[in-house]
Amino acid sequence: MIKECCAENIKYLKDIIKNDIYQNVYLYIDTSTYGFENQDIQTWIVAENEIDTVIVYKYYNSFQLFQISEPSDGNIKEICFLSEQNQIQMMSGCVNLIRRISNMLPQWEKNEGIIMRAGEKAAKEDCEIFKASPEECLEIAELICADEGIGGHYSIELLEEQLKDRMLNWNCQNFVLRENGKIVSHMGTYADIDGIAVLGGLVTAPEVRGKGYGKRVLQSLTAQVLKEKKIPVLYCYEQDVMEWYQHLGWIQVYHCAKLERK
Repeated sequence: MIKECCAENIKYLKDIIKNDIYQNVYLYIDTSTYGFENQDIQTWIVAENEIDTVIVYKYYNSFQLFQISEPSDGNIKEICFLSEQNQIQMMSGCVNLIRRISNMLPQWEKNEGIIMRAGEKAAKEDCEIFKASPEECLEIAELICADEGIGGHYSIELLEEQLKDRMLNWNCQNFVLRENGKIVSHMGTYADIDGIAVLGGLVTAPEVRGKGYGKRVLQSLTAQVLKEKKIPVLYCYEQDVMEWYQHLGWIQVYHCAKLERK
């Protein structure tokens, strides 16, 4: 059974999500930032025999999922049907839940990864790393979009607009390193509220890779987030990059996954 969230459910859902923030950090930040009654938000509670099993949080064309208890096969089918009804393009959540949904949606692409938080040795201030201004978002967008791995789904114009919006309206920040006047390495906070920030968009221009620029930008941004009394976290879906983060002092806190419509 799926029921749409109503006003009397909101405190109950907030308490559940807050008790297990790392299961879906983006869900925690989105519900804290946008709430449950925003015009761009819809929320459902999936249940079996009056026992709640999954929270489904729709923001634009994506689902953020949160498992409360073990869903039945019928519940999984209901989530799949709901995704088709709402023309969802992406779903994310804990790995076991996404694996079960993936079995019923073989036409979707599944990626498994981990959520990591910064350990004691992950931060280092660097006087050559700077916080970017809104006027530099175009150059950052061009750098990101030139990398197919992290920028292939964006247009430069759309990404520039999103970076500016996050910077001006949602307290997000972007740290950059310049060489010969050109931005050659970047990482930013992609979601940022009191107590926690999600880091993302780590990219270095191909012609200067191997010089440790990505490491320096990451460590400097991490130091800034910690200075603000926030927990730095990030999502990682590539094994070799996971090992690199771990070497730099990042610690795995959850096993996550996402599904994207092909």
